[in-house]
This record gives sequence, structure tokens and C-alpha cells, in this order.
Amino acid sequence: MPSVVLIEGITLQLTRSSDVIVAGRVIAINLLLRLPRPTRPMRIPYVSVLLTATTLALLPAQAVVVLDSTHAQHGYALAEELAAQPQFAALFHLDEDGTASATWIGNDTHHGYLLTAAHNFCDGSTATSYVYRAVNGSAYRGVSAVSYPIYRCRPEGKEREDIDGVDLAIVKLDRPVEGLGNAPALYAGSAELGKHLVFGGYGKRGTGSTGESESGNGRPAMATGVIENLIAGKGEDENYFEVALPKEDGSIENPFEGGNLTRPIDGYAGLIAEGDSGGGAFIKLGGNWVLAGVNTSGDGDTKYGDASTFLRVSGRADWIAKNAPTARFIGE
Repeated sequence: MPSVVLIEGITLQLTRSSDVIVAGRVIAINLLLRLPRPTRPMRIPYVSVLLTATTLALLPAQAVVVLDSTHAQHGYALAEELAAQPQFAALFHLDEDGTASATWIGNDTHHGYLLTAAHNFCDGSTATSYVYRAVNGSAYRGVSAVSYPIYRCRPEGKEREDIDGVDLAIVKLDRPVEGLGNAPALYAGSAELGKHLVFGGYGKRGTGSTGESESGNGRPAMATGVIENLIAGKGEDENYFEVALPKEDGSIENPFEGGNLTRPIDGYAGLIAEGDSGGGAFIKLGGNWVLAGVNTSGDGDTKYGDASTFLRVSGRADWIAKNAPTARFIGE
């Protein structure tokens, strides 16, 4: 089946019945924007706002918050195609009455382990409350869940940034995860600033103008951005990074102090939304995509000019290794 390079380091295999093929070839996808590197803050627990400017006409499929122009042409199909790539197969759906997300990080002899956001267990939910569904359709049960030691569910009125750096939990599953290839390595370095980020989950959908406005459909979707604000201090809560969503025409001011990104990084730039909480955020290192962050929150209404926040995996590497002994780490 033909493939098309969509963004740096990602080759998208177009395999769905909605793929447009002309004379036996997939129509090329053109990415229009490649902009400078950045740096700065904001927040709400959260799927992904996507930006896309392409020439490929796909039939709409439901998924993610996307650019107005993207939605008009393609619906959410491209966001779902990105999430369907094998390098992101570790994304899990936490399915209960609501929805949340997680990332598989390894197995031992009897169990699989998922990394997610601790606030997914703040409404009285426990490890056994969810059905944990893999992208290949397999369903798992939770045996136990452990949250980062100093994490506390946010009291009414408490700012998100006070807890984003510790909003982390590990779920032990009832059996090892199978059929997804290898679990991703986890980033253990300190050079996230300016990196191209790919992130997503199973949450709500919408456009840059409306924000999250539609329910998800049980399929993951992903977006991209640049890490513009990195908080990596000595305080326990100083352990997160952020991306913002600029508008295509550059008309919205960058929200980060010192940030210089005023237009989308590429055709898939976006934000996380409600239901993406706990999903994975990946950077490319040495030719491979590694897990660098956990989706924790977003600010504003998940629209143009808003930002998304991710817990830094590297700042919690020791704790993760202790509670998921087979997790693999890689630095720079």
C-alpha cells in the first residue's frame, strides 16, 4: 500500500476505504508550515486540536479538535490516521462511563503496565473501575493503580500548575499486553525545549474556533506541536512542559514569555482536550519516537491561542522504574 510522508519522521500508511487513490497512487499530502523553534504557560484535565493544510480529500471520520479549514475538508480523518501509525500503538483507552487515556510502557511475566494521569482516579474511580482497551481491540482489567506519592486531587479553586508536575499514575493490568509490538522507550533526558511533540488520546473533538464540542468515537487521534515552555525546577511540582495552538494566519499572540511561534508548526499542530488525560506525548530521538510526556491539562476553551500541559516523564523516571520495573529509558 502506498505511503505518504506527513510530518518530519512520520510516514503515514493510508489503508482505510476513505483513502483517495488516483491512477493507483495516493494523492500527495502537502504540509505548508514549518516554523521556528520556541519557549512559555496555562490549563483543565483533557483529545487533541489539530491543524492541517493539505491537498488530500478524505471522507470525514470522527476524531480530535482540528483547524476550521481542516474540518471543512477532511473532518477528523487525518488525526485518526496519524494515531493509527504503529509507533503510537501503545495508546490505551480507559473506558468507563466517561473516557480517559493511557500509554502502555511494558510487561512483566504476569502483568502489563500503563502510564496515565492520576486525576483519572479522582472521582472515586479505582484501577478496577475501567476497562483498558488497546488499539487492536483487546480489553484488559486493572489489578491496581498507584499515584505519584505527593499527588492530591485538586481542591476547588486550586490552579492546575500546582499539580501538573505530579499528576501521574501507573496501572497494573491483569495480564501482559500482546499484539502491539514493543512498548515505547521513555525519555530520561532534559532537552525537551523546542522539540517537535506528537500527542493524543481518546477524548473529545472540535475545531480551533469552537474548541472541544463533540464526543469521541472510541478511536484515538493525535496532533503535533512544539514544546515552548519547559518547567524543570527543584520543586516537586516544577516538572511539566507546554505547547500552544497558534492560528493559521498568525493573528494570535504567542502566550509564552519568550515564545516565537505565531503560526502552526505543520499541518497537524494542535491541543489536547477532555478525555485525552493520561495519553502519551512523544518526541523523536535517534530515529525513534520515545514517550516524553503525559497529557495532564489544558487552559482556556481548547481553542486557538490556548495551551496544553504535559507532565515530564524524565522528571519522574526513578519513580516510574520502581513501579514498572520493565520500563525502558533513553536519554540524549
